[in-house]
Amino acid sequence: MFTGVFKDRTRSRSRQSADETLAHLLRAKSLRPHNFRRRCAVGPFTVEHVCHERFLIVELRPKAAVMEARDKARIDFLIEHGYTVMLVSRQRVLEQPDKIIAQVRDALKR
Repeated sequence: MFTGVFKDRTRSRSRQSADETLAHLLRAKSLRPHNFRRRCAVGPFTVEHVCHERFLIVELRPKAAVMEARDKARIDFLIEHGYTVMLVSRQRVLEQPDKIIAQVRDALKR
């Protein structure tokens, strides 16, 4: 009688969103000793994931295909203050997590 409801709940729990997947990838042992903090303030902005030791910010690319002027100004501010900003697509995080980890590792070596 209630099996449909429970199947839907377990199915939705098993699917991770791109946000959760990216957070999980950035906690990987292969990125240690570097630590990423989630949703931190950098200047007047809040960034999704930041490694303060290496001045690296990793964020999901905005859903809109065209980046708004305020997003561009935000990224320019972060770059001016010495941060490297990596924007990754949601689809790529879900489909190619190994490549995302490799890119982050390369950025941490710079």
